[in-house]
Amino acid sequence: MEFFTIRAEDKDKITKIIGDNPERICENTFGSMYTWSVNDEYSYCIENKTLYFGLIDDKKADFYFPIGYDNAKEAVDKLVSYCKEKNLQMCFSFLSSSQTEMLKEYFGQSIIIEEDRDWADYLYNYEDLLRLKGKKYHGQRNHINRFMRTYKNYEILPYDVSMHDETLEYLEKHFDNIKNPNKWLRDERRIMTTRLLPNYEKLGQLGAVLKVDNKIVAVTFGEIVGDTLYVHFEKATREYHGSYPMINKSFVKMCHGESLKYINREEDLGEPGLRTAKLSLQPCQIIPKSFAKVIF
Repeated sequence: MEFFTIRAEDKDKITKIIGDNPERICENTFGSMYTWSVNDEYSYCIENKTLYFGLIDDKKADFYFPIGYDNAKEAVDKLVSYCKEKNLQMCFSFLSSSQTEMLKEYFGQSIIIEEDRDWADYLYNYEDLLRLKGKKYHGQRNHINRFMRTYKNYEILPYDVSMHDETLEYLEKHFDNIKNPNKWLRDERRIMTTRLLPNYEKLGQLGAVLKVDNKIVAVTFGEIVGDTLYVHFEKATREYHGSYPMINKSFVKMCHGESLKYINREEDLGEPGLRTAKLSLQPCQIIPKSFAKVIF
């Protein structure tokens, strides 16, 4: 097996194998795979129409579960042989429940698997976040209505590359204003400013910009895979009350299509405020993800 560093130019051949992403795990989208390879560390191999993807160094190989395989056992066999040949510790990340069961059956007692709630994805019914009907969304509607009453001169625009400079300036100021950012926020800043924006057209992403008085107050980016809209990034200026609910609903409306059934707003990483916010949007499912270590 030969692995290559993932590039923006690899989008078409990788998304062809990903297909509709039936597991609906956010990591199994090209936008996530490419942008979160923060320092060009993730690599991929395509053999027999199967995508092998992961983080490989001189001591360990941490794989996603193979994608596009005809035979799961044969796909995992290849990874086992690769790790044994290279003398690498073998791990798996971001496993769905069904993938976890496959690996348990394959490795038996030779694998340690742990589910991590902090990495679980939040899945929502598309129509719920589009319409915001009923008592459970009363708060969201109030925030949006207050935003529209307070900021008369607002506009929602689809992002395009002509907005690169002003969006970059907005993001730099946004991250500058965060006190004591953790590793994930530092990585996210680099991702959005050096990987997402410069490669926006190549990545086939969708984006929206919320402006007040011609000044950006919120941005969001994501992609549609199969029947699901994946919201990869969402940033807003909290001083503009309701900016987060406003950009959220506006992006959902902008991406409207008959094929869309779900919205994946990804994980909360164990951050209490983020968990509360994601739960307040009433997910229809919290998709568990697990991590595994193989003992040869």
